[in-house]
Formats: sequence, C-alpha cells, structure tokens
Amino acid sequence: VVKSKGCNDMAVVFMDVWDSKSGIRTKNLVNKVYHIGGKLIKVEYVKQREFIPQCQKCWRWDHGTSWCCINHQRCTKCGQGHMTINHDEFSTCCGAIRKEKQVKFVKCEHKLKCLNCKGEHTADSFKCIYKKHQNDRTWHDCR
Repeated sequence: VVKSKGCNDMAVVFMDVWDSKSGIRTKNLVNKVYHIGGKLIKVEYVKQREFIPQCQKCWRWDHGTSWCCINHQRCTKCGQGHMTINHDEFSTCCGAIRKEKQVKFVKCEHKLKCLNCKGEHTADSFKCIYKKHQNDRTWHDCR
C-alpha cells in the first residue's frame, strides 16, 4: 500500500495475481470497480517504469555504486573527492579561508552546485531535473 502523492484520502495498492499464461484472471479484474470495505476500488494495470540508478559514490546516473569506476567518494555539494559530511573541512572552495584563519574547519557558505545539471542544489536533491526523470530511460539516454 502506497499513499498517493498530494492526496490524503487515497492510496495505491499493488498486488500480484496468480494467473494462467493467457492472463484470463487478470483480464477479468482489470478496468472494473469493486465495492470493498465501504470504498469503491478501481483495478488498473501498473505501467512498468524503468528505474535509472544514481551512484552513491560519484553521484552520476545510470550505474550503481558497485559498478562505479572511480575509487573515491565524491561530495554531493561540490563534486570534489571527499565525503559530503566532510565538506566544510576538505572543500577547496573554503580552503583559502581555512588557511587564512589557520583553522581546520570553516562552515562553508558557498552556493551548492549539482554535479549533473549544475543547479544550486546537491547532486542527490529532488530539485534536480535528473532526479525528476529517474524513471525515464529515453530522457537519460539523450543526456
């Protein structure tokens, strides 16, 4: 059961139907409305969507972490070779400030930069156009 986005009084239920090769049981269920538990339920086929993976190491799309070619973690905030949690300590954007103040850690106040679309958000953000198209193989193939 999955709550519908933007709707408090609806949910989506996914179910597998044990069926024959011809799919006669499924065909008899689909596109009909049923009255269950005082609710009207419409049965529909689920549109098959292809999920495009995002690597949790380099933050690029179309491969998982185990298939990543780089040997180090990249930051989601700047794309440099450090973990995101260590951005304020290792990012080069604040390196001069750290050196000037002679401190190891400076709270970075620079604008974020997505590795994928170059927008002002992290590479794993839902604001990213790549993330919004994570189920669209054709869109990703054109990039």
